[in-house]
Amino acid sequence: TENNLATKIDQFFDAWQELSTNPSDLVLRDTVLQQGKVLSTTFNNMVEKLQTIQSNINDAIISGVEDINSKLEQIAELNSNIYQIEARGQNANTARDQREAIAQELAEAIGAESYENQNTTLSVQLPGGLPLVTGFDAMTIETETTGLDLKLVLDTGSIHRDIDIKQLGGKIAGQLDIRDRFIPSLLDGLDRLAYELSSQVNYQHAQGIGLDNSTGLTFFSGPAATSTTPGTPPAATYADAARNMSVIITNSNQVAAGLTPDATGDNRNALTIANIGETYLIDGSDDFNSYYGMMTSQAGIRANQNALNLEGAQDAVVQLENLRDGYSGVSLEEEMVDLIVYQRGFESSAKFLSTVDEMMNTLIGLKQ
Repeated sequence: TENNLATKIDQFFDAWQELSTNPSDLVLRDTVLQQGKVLSTTFNNMVEKLQTIQSNINDAIISGVEDINSKLEQIAELNSNIYQIEARGQNANTARDQREAIAQELAEAIGAESYENQNTTLSVQLPGGLPLVTGFDAMTIETETTGLDLKLVLDTGSIHRDIDIKQLGGKIAGQLDIRDRFIPSLLDGLDRLAYELSSQVNYQHAQGIGLDNSTGLTFFSGPAATSTTPGTPPAATYADAARNMSVIITNSNQVAAGLTPDATGDNRNALTIANIGETYLIDGSDDFNSYYGMMTSQAGIRANQNALNLEGAQDAVVQLENLRDGYSGVSLEEEMVDLIVYQRGFESSAKFLSTVDEMMNTLIGLKQ
């Protein structure tokens, strides 16, 4: 579409190509400046959108944790109720059904695993083994936010322990996977692309001369490359390049289209800059647009693979439910417990994958 980053890159270098046909034309010079600003703004906006998604994920996790804590309290309370009811020799099936439903919701939300003890209470824990409900006591999960960083902490009453994504499952693990792994990889790619493009343009622009005989000026914010030879810069070199990218030339007379002072028809530098879009290869293999295409295609490939995995997990849940229904009324307690554990594990995986699938579709839309 006309609004994607690849198009803006093409339009920027096309503006330089047009300027080369009449290097003294102030309208064409202004067009170069405007297209540079549009390109910079596109980079800026993409970073903002990705960081907004990260912030929205944080809000969703905070809300989700509040609901999880409520469910943990409910299970602890139901443990107490079921224990007291059955200790009197009465039937607690309704309370057991409620507890089972909540345990399934916790499996989908956070990958919680559960098992029934001999005293009828249900123990709930994270996939990594950290306890969430023990007997009649429920632990509390807390959220701590610093900027866009959010971490989960388990409060057991006596100690606080950080919860790593490896100890989680379900929806929240899917949200954290997108927030902490995939979006940062996209941001890193955008920063690298913005840095490579702006530093190469800056390098060549500084070699040229404007209509006012100005020289040595960079076009974009940020440093100029030291050469036109592709290399792999340290990540710290291009950190935040996309977010901070802007045009710093303010006067169209300073647009360095030529290489010779007082030569209004000199178009040699404009031609060289126009060709950067096709001739410069990041890491010696990808021009700017193919590098961006590689970034977006990775999102598509992961989304497709995730969809296949989700379909498999959902099928497994259905099969386990059918097996479990077949055991209903039959005295096979160990088999039933195993099936419940497996079923909740696949329910957790399915929720994780469906959450990732939903977020991936949102991210793929950012190609626009």
